[in-house]
This record gives sequence, structure tokens and C-alpha cells, in this order.
Amino acid sequence: MMKIAFILGCFPVVSETFIIRQITGLIDLGHKVDIYALSKGDGIVHPEIKEYDLLTRTQYFNIPQNKVHRALKLVPYVIESIFRKPKVILEAKNTWRDYHSTILKFYMLKPFLTHKYDVIHCHFGPTGKIFLFLKAIFPKSRYVVTFYGYDFSAWVKACGMNIYKNLFEKSDCVIAVSDYMAHRLLKLRCPSSKVVRLYIGLDLQDFPYRDRTLKSDETIKLLTVARLVEKKGLEYSIKAVAQLAKKYPRLIYKIVGEGPLRSQLENLIRELGVKDKVFLLGAQNSVIVRQLIDEAHLFVLASITAKDGDQEGLPVVLQEAQAQGLPVVATLHDGLPESVLNGKSGFLVPERDVNALTEKLEYLIEHPEIWPEMGHEGRKLVETHFDIKKLSIQLVRIYEKLLKTIDPTSF
Repeated sequence: MMKIAFILGCFPVVSETFIIRQITGLIDLGHKVDIYALSKGDGIVHPEIKEYDLLTRTQYFNIPQNKVHRALKLVPYVIESIFRKPKVILEAKNTWRDYHSTILKFYMLKPFLTHKYDVIHCHFGPTGKIFLFLKAIFPKSRYVVTFYGYDFSAWVKACGMNIYKNLFEKSDCVIAVSDYMAHRLLKLRCPSSKVVRLYIGLDLQDFPYRDRTLKSDETIKLLTVARLVEKKGLEYSIKAVAQLAKKYPRLIYKIVGEGPLRSQLENLIRELGVKDKVFLLGAQNSVIVRQLIDEAHLFVLASITAKDGDQEGLPVVLQEAQAQGLPVVATLHDGLPESVLNGKSGFLVPERDVNALTEKLEYLIEHPEIWPEMGHEGRKLVETHFDIKKLSIQLVRIYEKLLKTIDPTSF
């Protein structure tokens, strides 16, 4: 049994079910996973969190906002630590450059002084940077960072190409969730010996397959599950549906997710006159999402590169939709072509191309007889590459090779 620390910026987050599945997958394999987070999530609790009692495994750092209160509250702990763990404290001081960062890092270090971990696994590049000091203090623990999307795109554009130089040098392993992302990390000068591609997956038992059919008088149901942010391209899918609605009056489009663009998208829906066709359902837990996928006929995800450079990694919702038999229409964006068999399980169109989106959706609406075949192709793709049980075993093998100091890319 390995002891593993998962470090997150926020937990739990409704849009990060892939992290929850990775945690539960490791637990199912008999390993001990503790969760550390800088802040609490959005309050939407997935069934897996209750089933595995994940909140009791979670510690929040609870750093006071007031700097004076922050320092005073820390004094008894620092004094105790100097007596109980003097070597660790002496090593820790070498990783801190100023008073402010020292105070913050003492809070972050505190829970790790009473636990020993085989692996410290940070999720998202910025989190990996924040906690990199732990690698110097606990050199026997393997330090792993997984990148997902904005952290290798928008964050790099904002902070510069060298933002991860130190992280890449000192981490033991850097995980990319797609081949596209692995290539991008190499361009950021991450050593190739440290980069491992590991897809994010799902529990296939939670996503039962069903052939899609369409009755002559049935309403056509389109679905997107995505945060309401620019890179999800929702304005383009809404515009495409507005065009389709002129020809197909029995058509509705449901969008599951929350985000800063909600009011902007609501205005667009009103302007296009499709308030009775397009519905923003807000954030929903995984049970409701699976139910909505089961009820839908077609899935659309019109991802784009945002103005700030933000890009997708590998949206797991595409696998969820295909696992349940939905034909999908998505864009030729970053890692998306790795998760859709273009022309077989769905169609891929250029970014920001409303006409191309409309054309492919219309083709699928006009040819419901091909839906079952496309559904079978999608399910087969997910079973082969995105089964969380297989991926959890691969992750354990990566950890084990790191602990044996064998090149993790050789697995």
C-alpha cells in the first residue's frame, strides 16, 4: 500500500470529477489517499464523495487573511515544530526567501510534519509551483504534477515561457492528460524523461450504454456540459442551434454548467429569439449530468482557444457522452481529436465555425439511422482508452517506477 497526498487548489469542484475518479480509483486499488486543498469547493457534492467519505480525508490549510493574526496564530506551532522536527525546520528555511512566504509556507507545511507520503501529487501547474518547497524538505517522497488545460496555455501566456522552469527541474514526474499537452510541455522545456501521458477517465459502470433512436414526432435533444467560460465556445453552439431551430421546430438545447459568461449567454439567447429552445441549467451533480446525457440524442462541445490563450486539455465529458452512446460534434481543438473518432463516433469541425457546426448537427439530425453505429464506435473508444480502472493501474505503475527510481516513461 502506498501513501499518497493529493494537493489541490480547490476541493471538491463540480467540474473536476476526473480528479475525484482518480482518487477513488487509487482507493479501490488499496492505497491510502489524503487530500489537501487551499480552499473549499463549490458546495456541490458528488455521490462518490459521500460513498468514499472523501471530505473526512480532506484537510484545508485555513490560512488567516489578516497578516498579523496569521503570524500570531502560527507562533505556538513554530515553537513546537522547532523542538519536535528541528531538521525539517532547518531544511525548510532554505526554501523560503522572505518573511511573508515563510509564514504562508509554515501553514502549508504543518499537516505534512505528522504524515509521511510515498508520493506527493499536485494537480494543475500553479499548485505544483506553490508546493514545490515540499520536495526539498521531503526528498524521499516522489513529487508529481498533472497539467490539465489553462495551466499550460493561458497561465503561460500571462506569466512567460519560463514560469515552470524550477518546477520541471525539481519534479520527479510531469503528467500530461493528452498527447497534445505532452507536446506543449516539451516545448516549454520540460525534460522528455519526466513527461508521461495519462488520459483522464471514467467508471464505465456509471455510464451505461444505450442506442440512440429518434421517433417521428419526438423532440430532438441536444446537450452540452461545460463551464460558462470563453474556451468552451458556447456562443458558437448557441448560434448553430438558433439556425437549426428555424428548420426543426421540435428541437431543444440544454447547457449544464455555471460560470462568468452566464449573463452574456442569456443576452445572446434572447437576441437570437431562442429562449424556448436553449436552456441554461446551471451546475449539476454527476447523477443529474448522467441522467441528462441518457435523455439526450446528440452532444456538442464547440471548444476554442480563448483570447487570453486558455485552452482545453482533454474534456472528460466527451468520453462520458460517448460512453452512453451519444454521437458528438466537437472542434479541432488541442486534445479533442484524441477523444473523438472523426467520422465514426462523431464529427470534428474548425473552431468558431458556426456554419460547420450547423452543417454537421443537421446531417446527424437528418440521419438518425447512423446514431447507433456511431454510438458503438464511441463506446468502444472509451472502453479502450478512458476506463478509469485501467488508468488507475497505469497511475500506480508510474508511482511504483518513481519509487524504484526507474524512468516512469518506460512503463
